[in-house]
Amino acid sequence: MRLRQADPADLPALTRLEQETLENPWTTEQLAEELARPDSRCLVAEEGGAVTGYALARLAAGVLELLRIGVSPAHRRRGVGGALLTAVVEAARHGGAEEIWLEVRAGNRAAIALYERGGFSRVGLRPRYYDHPPEDALLFQRTP
Repeated sequence: MRLRQADPADLPALTRLEQETLENPWTTEQLAEELARPDSRCLVAEEGGAVTGYALARLAAGVLELLRIGVSPAHRRRGVGGALLTAVVEAARHGGAEEIWLEVRAGNRAAIALYERGGFSRVGLRPRYYDHPPEDALLFQRTP
């Protein structure tokens, strides 16, 4: 597995991963807009030349917000998510972030376990934050 910065040529793979991994996937246009932002950071994991996972974050005012993280179902439980999360923490540290924040669906046990293993602590709840289906969001935080 190799981690690298995403580029516009990765948009089809990112769109596919959004569709495969998230309940409310972003469109190709939304992903392109996010990648074009100067405060946006996107890492991809590759194996055999194929993008198998990604992490999308935004850095502003000393806070890195992890917006999206997804791993192809065929590549889960192989350390891809953990490697991406570790790389995000390192990028936050080197980018001058003082904190990292994220939200996760309250019922997403696999993601919650990943974040807890990655040193994140639950610090809040956002009731009915998600639509389709309605669900609470758990707010997690850590320092890089």
